[in-house]
Amino acid sequence: MNGALTFPQFEIKSAKFIYRTEEPSNVKKGRQSKASDRHSNSPSLIVSGVALLLFILGANGSRKKGGARRILSNPGDPTLELDPVFTAQLKVQLQQRIEKELAGNPNQSKAHDWEHLDRVRKRALRIADRLEKKGNRSDDGGLLIDREALELAALLHDVDQPYDRKEDHAELSAIRANRILTDLGFSGRTIEKVQAIIREHSSKGGEPPESCEGKILFDADKLDGIGIIGIMRVHRLCQQMGRSPEEMIEWYRTKVDRAIPMIQTEIGRSMGEGDLEITRKFIAEVIRHSQEGIITSEVIDTIVSDLESEL
Repeated sequence: MNGALTFPQFEIKSAKFIYRTEEPSNVKKGRQSKASDRHSNSPSLIVSGVALLLFILGANGSRKKGGARRILSNPGDPTLELDPVFTAQLKVQLQQRIEKELAGNPNQSKAHDWEHLDRVRKRALRIADRLEKKGNRSDDGGLLIDREALELAALLHDVDQPYDRKEDHAELSAIRANRILTDLGFSGRTIEKVQAIIREHSSKGGEPPESCEGKILFDADKLDGIGIIGIMRVHRLCQQMGRSPEEMIEWYRTKVDRAIPMIQTEIGRSMGEGDLEITRKFIAEVIRHSQEGIITSEVIDTIVSDLESEL
């Protein structure tokens, strides 16, 4: 298995408990007054102490699924759902679960493996970093990018991509993401957001993503389809699909021509310039060899090696 993921640390807010006791209406002098004070304050203190104990026990009990949980500033609100904190153990569990899902799907696209998911995650975070440095913030100064939801969506966006049902993969992956995140103890609110981001990342529908996270994931995913890595991924996928080199290059050219103009951010366009140039050269070379009547997998491998040597 590849090395465990490295996730940014997330802030855990401490719970605030407010103890309120009321002054006795009639304060008597001497020992009677002190005893009255003690009796009048005791129930309130006991209730507060019991509430604290129950919350601590509840927090500990919730660790059975998904590990430690975030502590919210208002733990008494029954409408709040707690998400697990990204501990090192949870990161490993998530990676192991994803790899198990990929290995257990005999029709999973060979171009959409763990390495692809992790590269997209890393690229998505780099885009997010640069957007944040450029001032991608709300009016009150808060960050507009939900980095946690973005990471989860990046790791799960192709978790169920059958090579023979590519048009359905966004919905299939969103459904499987629901199962995985539920098993790991994530809240329904977070799962719904991750699913929405996953559904936005595909260019099949022709509609651009609406959310900031969706735009970032879209770019990070499309950029993994160009350059040397993108070329090799397409080569593997087309072999799996039984397509000839001629069919492969036509499919790849159409895919690039459709997806690249849809890149959502200036940062994404800037990051992909070099790889896009390599991809254009590759397509031109394959077409030239095809016109000469000599196009095989070995020829494609040679073209890729020549392009790599130019880097």
